[in-house]
Amino acid sequence: DFYMDDPAMFPIYEALSAAGMIVVFHTGFDPGPFSNDHSLPHRLRAVHERFPGLTIVASHMGGHQVWDQVEEHLVGLPVYFETSTAPENLEKAAFVDMCRRHGMERILFGSDSPWFDQAFDRTWVEESGMSDRELELVFYENAQRILDYSVP
Repeated sequence: DFYMDDPAMFPIYEALSAAGMIVVFHTGFDPGPFSNDHSLPHRLRAVHERFPGLTIVASHMGGHQVWDQVEEHLVGLPVYFETSTAPENLEKAAFVDMCRRHGMERILFGSDSPWFDQAFDRTWVEESGMSDRELELVFYENAQRILDYSVP
């Protein structure tokens, strides 16, 4: 129950950035009983601009059900998008286009489980029209990189 760009949050973001940690934000419309203006794309952009060294993961492709705002404020910025709710809300061609314009190296697979079915979401992304190389990035290489984890 806070606005992501509230200055009261800045010390937390500063500490997370200094520690090299990752912050994951719910972004966009929230179908729950919450206010729907806490995590809009322009607010996330403001956080990124204030803390450019902070590793940010924006759930729901940067803004659940506010794709026009994602396009205006976030596509192309060095923040990560995760794919949850895209299979239920976007056409495959629009999804792939957004991913490519944002940068495939900044897309992470996500399923928003238990609200959505992981197997369905995985299959949908696999069949979205991405190349095999793009799928490798989305399903594991991008996560490996930001988590600084390598498989022996």
